[in-house]
This record gives sequence, structure tokens and C-alpha cells, in this order.
Amino acid sequence: MTDAPPAPALLTIGAVLTAGVIGAVVSLGGRSADAQFIQDQRHPPALQAAAVERVVKTAPDPKSGKGSGSSATCTRRGSGTLGNPWSCVVRFPSGKRARLSVVVHQDGSYEGTYPGVRGAAASGCCIELPGSR
Repeated sequence: MTDAPPAPALLTIGAVLTAGVIGAVVSLGGRSADAQFIQDQRHPPALQAAAVERVVKTAPDPKSGKGSGSSATCTRRGSGTLGNPWSCVVRFPSGKRARLSVVVHQDGSYEGTYPGVRGAAASGCCIELPGSR
């Protein structure tokens, strides 16, 4: 007679080993996501001009407060993730252009003022921020 372990003991050992292997695979597979998260925390991706331009181009004409621009070109003036403040030039269908000083908020909204045009302002949302996808 052989002193082999009983079948239930083999099943238990097999189940524990299988669970261990699966746990190791899942743990190692998740490391790349963790590494990207840590990289983004250490060096946050910066807001790109195209994301600001997409929303700011709809700002109204500073003189009338109506209508919206047809395009915009924006340049970051600050550092950090959001790059505040931004300097944008909004072009209107009439051919007129207006400079807009923009501050982007953490929620993707923005507030802007037209330098030299008393009381003229623009605001809106939803600028797609880095990592918000």
C-alpha cells in the first residue's frame, strides 16, 4: 500500500496553488497602471493649447457680448498643470480679432477678460483636462 495523500488534500493544495498563481499574475499585470499613476503624480501632464482653444473659441464678441468666435489661438503664460494664465486670440466670422486673458479652473471651466475692453468678459466650460478621460 502507498502512503499517498488523500484526494481531498490534493484538491485543497491544488486550489491554493492556483489561487496563488492567479494572484501573482493579477498583481504583476497591474504594475504598469500603478507606474503610470505614479509618473502622472510626479510629473502631471500639462494642459494642451488645443484643449483650451476648442472651448475658448466660442467666447462672445467683446463689444456686443453676442455671437461667438470661429477659431482661437492660445498660449500658456504660466507653469504647472493648467498653465494659467493663458493668452488667447479669438477670431470672429467678421474677421475681427480679440485678445482674451483666460484662467482655467480644476473643474474644466474657464473665466476670461478682454484686456482694454472695460467690463467685457467670457466664461464657459468644459475644457478637457489631462487625465480626465
